[in-house]
Amino acid sequence: MKSLGLSLDHIRDLQGKNSVQMMNDLIDVQGKIDNKINELNKIQSVIMKKVVETSELKVEPHQPVVFKRPKTTFWCSRQAVSCTEEEIAELFGEFYQQLDKLALMDGNQSGYLTDLPNLDSKAYPDASFRVIKESTTNNSGKAMPKVEKPSGDYAVIKVENSTTGVCQGLDELKSFCSKNKIIVTADMWQMNTNSVLTNRGGSEYLWLEFQIVSESNVKSY
Repeated sequence: MKSLGLSLDHIRDLQGKNSVQMMNDLIDVQGKIDNKINELNKIQSVIMKKVVETSELKVEPHQPVVFKRPKTTFWCSRQAVSCTEEEIAELFGEFYQQLDKLALMDGNQSGYLTDLPNLDSKAYPDASFRVIKESTTNNSGKAMPKVEKPSGDYAVIKVENSTTGVCQGLDELKSFCSKNKIIVTADMWQMNTNSVLTNRGGSEYLWLEFQIVSESNVKSY
């Protein structure tokens, strides 16, 4: 509270004011809180970039591992009905037209959120998905829906950005989870490994990430 310029005496003073005076002061306080949240979000974004960069150095393609991931908030597109290349390209273009140029160039995390129970590679081509982009500052003037990626341990594998690469990675990750008695959610976070997006609106390689909901004896990084 002190970092926001607020004290207990100030809060008591607000309680004693009439509604008009109190509303003006509360709006000012809300602005200070919003600014502080934006500062913390920027710090969190820098930390997350370092985490991803470190992960990139440690893992070879098709090597299942467990990583700790922080809570991250993303802008998201409408939900598409399948993961065909045509559907991905259409939704990618539609989504990024809603963001301003600064948000497009900020280099923060991006990818797709796919509904895929049981790590089922056969269901992947027809699975529904959303395009996602880590939320920072969007000055386009358009309201954007958001989705939150929870913090925790994730079963992760790095794959080529293709239907074949994703399906192979899913089979490998499913075998890894079965062997280590790991239970995961149905949300597949397909995260780009860098900000250079070329292949199907994504990077050359992707992280496939599923949050772990059971206890795991596998060492996390």
